Amino acid sequence: MFRNIHRRPQVWATEGFSYNSQSIGMWVKYEYPNLTWDEVFGELPPLRQKARFIAIATTSGTGSEVTCAAVITNRSVEPHVKNVIAGNEITPDIAITDPELASNMPPKVTAATGMDVLTHAIESYTSIAATEIDKAIAIRAIQMVFRSLPKAYADGRNKAAREDMHTASLMAGMAFTNSFLGIVHSLAHQLGSQYGIPHGLANSLMLPYVIEYNSIAVSELYAEIASALKIDFENNRDAVNKLVQAIYQLQTDIGQPHTIKDAGVDEKTFFDRLEITAQNALNDICTYCNPRVPNIQDMKNLYTTAYYGKDSK
Repeated sequence: MFRNIHRRPQVWATEGFSYNSQSIGMWVKYEYPNLTWDEVFGELPPLRQKARFIAIATTSGTGSEVTCAAVITNRSVEPHVKNVIAGNEITPDIAITDPELASNMPPKVTAATGMDVLTHAIESYTSIAATEIDKAIAIRAIQMVFRSLPKAYADGRNKAAREDMHTASLMAGMAFTNSFLGIVHSLAHQLGSQYGIPHGLANSLMLPYVIEYNSIAVSELYAEIASALKIDFENNRDAVNKLVQAIYQLQTDIGQPHTIKDAGVDEKTFFDRLEITAQNALNDICTYCNPRVPNIQDMKNLYTTAYYGKDSK
């Protein structure tokens, strides 16, 4: 079953790339061979002089088939960092989202990419740039993840769950390409670039702790999410606590660790790098739309809490 989204319906692709961030980089360099990487990560020049872009989603997932962003790891610096290319120029001309293409994902990939969808939707909903349209799309994606991710994880042959997750991925991508994200992604980018933690898993590790951190600014928005998930709560504070607990339970149901330590990151290495890791997270482009303005100590505290877990001493 194909779902075709024509973001630029007046243009059909003459050359397309299977979507990933590397293909975006190759596309830019193909059109502008002499462009330096510093220029690539600055203001993008006009593309589509030589090629068009068809994006085919093979995970449920990044939502990249409908977004204006790509992330590439810079391994020329230590510790490695993830740099973001962003702009309407790299929004695909056509997106093809067929859940059959994601139906063979193994359970671990299903879990990690599904948590990426959830993070996109929650961060989109609470972004300072979110519109009511973005929120409407995001809240539905959140509901679909909670309904179908455990089913897709338990049985990859469940076609209804697979389609739900594939559609939710696209919807969350549509939401966050307009509203952008927050510091879950800023923090997760460093876990991926430095420790090789898959992006969706890195988001999953940081999400509950960032929700608690951000709740001082947007507890009412988290209460709206909890309400949409039919979670009973007494007040906004209670809603935040129960939403976090629901996310912990979802992580457990799909075999996800709850802490960075449980994800296998060496303790000494992690804390030796903590200062620069936190600084890189603070500098990440996703930080700018977070609903609460963090500082370097906040980032260090979030990493420390996420490393050991909230209840650890």
